[in-house]
Amino acid sequence: MTVISELNYRVSTFAAHATKLRKSIQSFAGTTPNVYTRGPSATAATEKFAGVINLPDDTMLFVPYGKGNIGLYNPLTQAYTEGPVTTGSARFRGGVLHGSTGLVILAPMLSQQVGIYDTRNGQFRLGASVGANFGSAGAVVSSVTDKVILIPRSSPYLWIYDPVMDTVTQGPAHGATGTPFFSGAEELPNGNILLIPYSAGSFKIYNPRTGVVTNGPSGVASAGFYGSAKLFTGEVVCAPYSSNVISIYRWESNTLFNVACPTGGAKFRGAALAPDGRVIFAPHTYDKVGWYDPKTLAYGEGEALGLGTGDKWMGIAQASNGEMILVPHIIEHVGRFQAVSEGASPRSSILSAQWNKS
Repeated sequence: MTVISELNYRVSTFAAHATKLRKSIQSFAGTTPNVYTRGPSATAATEKFAGVINLPDDTMLFVPYGKGNIGLYNPLTQAYTEGPVTTGSARFRGGVLHGSTGLVILAPMLSQQVGIYDTRNGQFRLGASVGANFGSAGAVVSSVTDKVILIPRSSPYLWIYDPVMDTVTQGPAHGATGTPFFSGAEELPNGNILLIPYSAGSFKIYNPRTGVVTNGPSGVASAGFYGSAKLFTGEVVCAPYSSNVISIYRWESNTLFNVACPTGGAKFRGAALAPDGRVIFAPHTYDKVGWYDPKTLAYGEGEALGLGTGDKWMGIAQASNGEMILVPHIIEHVGRFQAVSEGASPRSSILSAQWNKS
């Protein structure tokens, strides 16, 4: 048994974990209303949050970027509350729940230290120093090493954070060209870490067992993707930012399968798996919620939101009640998207290190 889920909750290896999720999706018998609802206000501060993480108590943590405090959203009461203040001018982009310690590790974007939110006492603190201009673009837990991989946005190296020792060490060079390099990462079923390109031009694959980075598929457009989500098969769906295709990474063959989507820049920022198996994209400048449906191998979208083409949300996650929650970046309010009429994915999958890394 491997600890890859919520604090003190043991689940089986990835194969059984994926089977449980697949059966849940296959048994879904509800409807897909695809309804957007305006959620509560998160105040008018600009560049508020950049990412979202499910916590063991059903709360969702909004990652502070320009807000100056942790944001907390309860999907069961549909209430937003201000969490603890972050120190100084700390800004973070994405993060991950480290199940073994109960700590949420916030990836330092403009912060000179790692951010730490302790789910056991609801307190925030700064962790190990990373220095100026670190520029992380997210984080993912390796189920192989139980360390947190900080995704390089501007650094030529991967960086590895140990939540137990509170230390950051330099990992291998990734060898990519074209900055910002990456916009996120996913752990694959074989334990390797897939780095999602932003302007890197190609995918990269980090093997935590050997410490070696190898090449994935190339030919990705500049500013192509922003974030990703993983299907129950282990395939990775990349959220299109300026790319006119959704790229699905097939880990067994190390190849891409592309699906056409609307053209234009800064469309979506973030992706998350819905209870019915679709991957939902968080609209940034685009005025519709979009999705990829693995059943039809096609892109789809909802009705116009009527919110214009300005910056809106930055991050999305499935809540414990099955709703898809959109994280306010420039827009003032939380977004709620009802992808299915009822049901939610198994809680162990929502909290798993294999999925919980927005």
